[in-house]
Amino acid sequence: MMFIGKFKNDKPFPDKLAWNRGDQITYDQVSSVCVNDRTKVYFWGVLYNRKSEMNVENLSDAAIIAEMYERSGDSGFSYLDGSFTFIVFDSEQIIIVRDHHGTNKPVYYNNFFFASSLALLQKTDGFITEPD
Repeated sequence: MMFIGKFKNDKPFPDKLAWNRGDQITYDQVSSVCVNDRTKVYFWGVLYNRKSEMNVENLSDAAIIAEMYERSGDSGFSYLDGSFTFIVFDSEQIIIVRDHHGTNKPVYYNNFFFASSLALLQKTDGFITEPD
């Protein structure tokens, strides 16, 4: 699981990343993706309580997150149990969520980019490696 995304769509991705690309994200692989008129959800990992809490069997994990977000905003995310990282894009904001167990990969960020590894973030234009 590797990804790098942009908070604003005005910066280029690092040139050498020949991965799957969305408008504001590029990634090597993903567990599930859900894109509809209002949101885009990229999901890595697994939801443990998808059947008991949400009573859905035929939706992908990303589709469950999208439906939950469209119904109740980000307040429903606290009910999720699993090992995951997901990103929700809507027209107003980007929400990055990691499971509360801390078992999935961390997300690193600066003012312009977010990434699943510090090495990827270091490849972006303007990344400063010196502490301030």
